[in-house]
Order: sequence, then C-alpha cells, then structure tokens
Amino acid sequence: MAARDQMLHWDGVRAEMSSVRALEIPELEYFLNKDPKRRYTYNKPWSAGADQTSFIVHSSGSTGNPKPLPWSHRALYKGVYEGLQHHISAPEDLKFTMLGTFHNAYMVNPLPLCWGASIFMHVHVAVMTGLVNILLPTSAPFSVPPEYMDHVTRLVPKFLPSPKPKLVLVIVPTALCSLAQDPSYVANLRDTYDTILFVGAPLDYATGDALVEQGVTIYSSLASTDAGVYPLLNVDRKDWKYLRLPPQDNPRAHGFALEHFADGDKFEVVIHRQPNEGRPCFLLNPGIDVYHTRDLWQAVPNRPGFYQGVGRVDDFVKIASLTKFNAVEIERGLDRNSEVIQGSLVAGDGRPKPFVIIQPTEDTRALGREKMMDRIEGLLEQANRGVFHEVHLKRELVIITDEDKPIKRTAKGTIDRRTTLAMYQSEIDALYS
Repeated sequence: MAARDQMLHWDGVRAEMSSVRALEIPELEYFLNKDPKRRYTYNKPWSAGADQTSFIVHSSGSTGNPKPLPWSHRALYKGVYEGLQHHISAPEDLKFTMLGTFHNAYMVNPLPLCWGASIFMHVHVAVMTGLVNILLPTSAPFSVPPEYMDHVTRLVPKFLPSPKPKLVLVIVPTALCSLAQDPSYVANLRDTYDTILFVGAPLDYATGDALVEQGVTIYSSLASTDAGVYPLLNVDRKDWKYLRLPPQDNPRAHGFALEHFADGDKFEVVIHRQPNEGRPCFLLNPGIDVYHTRDLWQAVPNRPGFYQGVGRVDDFVKIASLTKFNAVEIERGLDRNSEVIQGSLVAGDGRPKPFVIIQPTEDTRALGREKMMDRIEGLLEQANRGVFHEVHLKRELVIITDEDKPIKRTAKGTIDRRTTLAMYQSEIDALYS
C-alpha cells in the first residue's frame, strides 16, 4: 500500500513481479473531509470485542528484533484503566508514578505521532485517564531543538484554562540534556511543568541530579511495546533515579517481579502470565508463563525496595578473561562530550580487550586524524578511571566511523547495536588480526 506520490517507485517492482498487487491510499484529507458527519460506530459488546486487536505497533528494535505487535482492547484496558483505578484507591506508598502523572493532566507531547508510545498517549491513555495532549505543529522538527522547545514551554501556559491544571512534559533524554545546558531553559522548565517524564532511554545521573537541584521535577517512564507500562511506584523527587515495584503478590504488580540475575547482585525484571492475559509478549509466546524483559536492576544499599536501572542483559560485555562490564555505562560517559563526539558503541564479547566505535563531530573530524585521535584518547582516559584495568579502552582499539556509515540508531534515537556491529565487522576483525 502506498500514497499516490509513491506509486511510481513501485512500477519497477511490479514489472519484475507481476503477482505484487499495489493499493493506492488516499491522502489523510480524503478521510477527514469526505463525509465529516458520518460516524463509524463500534457495535460489538465487550464480551465479543475484548480480545480483538485495538492497534498494531511496530517495535523500534532497541529491545530485540523489530516486529509488529498487536495490542488487544483487553490488554489496554487492564494496563491503563484498571491500573488507574488501582492508583486512585491505593495508599500513598503504592501509587503509580506514570498513571498518576497522566490522570486529569495537560501534557506537552513533542514525540512523533508515528511512535507507538505517542499513539498510546494520544488515544488510549487520553480516553482512560482524562489526559489532554498538547501537540506541536506538524512543521516542528524532530528531535526538537532546545530553543524551539523552550519557546513552546513559554507559550503553553498562555492557552491553559483557569485555574491552571496540572501540566506535564514528556520528552526523550537527549532533548532534555540539551535543555539542561542553558540555565534560562532550566528555569522555564521548573516554573512551567509540574512533572517531566523522560521516555525511550535512560537519563544520565549527572544531568538528572543537576535538574533536580535546580527545582525541576523529573521521573522515569518505563514501558515497552511487548509488555506495556511498567507499574513503577512513586518516589520522592530527590530519588528520581530510583525504581520501585509493588510486591509480586499484590494485584497492582500486574505480574511484574524481580528475579536474581546470574551475577548475584543484579535482578532481571520478569513478568508472570496473568489470567485473561492479553499482552503481546504472551500472545506471541503462548508456551511461556514467565516473560524475561532483559532489563537489569540493582538494589540500592540501605534502601529496601529501591532499585536502580543498570542496563539490559545485552548491555553487558564479557571479554576473553571472563571479566564482564556494562558497556552502555561507559558509552554514556563518553557521549557527554557532545562537542567532541556524536556517539559511541563499546563492545568486545570474547575478545582479549574491548573496542569502541566512535562517531566524531564534524569539527573534531576536521582536525585531521592525529589531532582527532589525541582528543578522543583524552576521553578514553576519563572513561577508564571508573572501570577495571582489564576493560580499559585503548587508542589502538578505536574505530572511527566513516562519514557515510554513521552509528545506526533506532527511531527512538537509541543505538542499534546489532546493525552497527554488523556494518563494521571487517574493521572489528582487523583490529585483532
């Protein structure tokens, strides 16, 4: 299926494959304006329609191979509406961060409408929690530049009803980090939003702590296309980096639990199958009773029930000496130097030493090979201060990306590790030859 202006691209394919059938899709205006008074009523009772597909969302690939995932009406109802009812009736220590933030709030949502998370918030969460989404113009760029986002922040309060409702911002960590660089932007965030939810990836602790110290309220919003919204419980704003789940035997947990990971001090988030289960992770794996999310948490010392996210099972690299380390933590430290590099990927499973793929900025690349490597070596020395000697990054084990082969990223902006490593497989092999 394709829009009219794309049909020409398929002519060559159809000439080679006569069995391919092409369907032309009218522009959106056709559906909006053809008969605006006509209503399309859904007449099925709950008993007949609960397990039918409400919408299909395609995963980005950051938690596994990209794939389409069907969400039923029942799964959405149980995850959002029933979750909200649990929140409303719960004592303070068992209230949910995400659903509580959405409840009867106005929210500035700069995420692209093609994202599953964005559709979820615009349609399902809005209907079931009373959330009012504030959309940016269709001409708004993505990722939204900090000066654009600050302009939106200053404009929105002028159009809110009186008395001022709860106002929320949902944003990706890279955009929030850009705003955090300017004190005036931070002041506007503090004075405008009751809560800021960061989605899609972790926020580095230095940026988060700095924002909280300046009076901004931020929380993590954890969810996946496979399993839905994680039932994270409220924490104090100073504990923004910590994560809490309801006790496993509490219905509010919705099957979520923690299971000891192989290394002892870490836990993997798992989900136990529930009665009338409708989440895609179980629909697509009918033979399993426990779904492993591959998200890893670590207990916070002297804070029972509090955890910190330490990455994913896939983030940990085990070199030939069997030393295991969190590659993503090192990448976050490197990537803070945004004036030098645009991104990094640390890997080296089974190798004697880890390697790093670095995408320099245009200014860094313009320095020439030797000066560029000198600057990057300085970043490696900083990164090495906090890790075991066996996993220190070395200048001779650095791959600089080609200009026409940048580090591959998913639609959310997270690194597509598998694709990037495959792109540079020959260069990786050459490092160790």
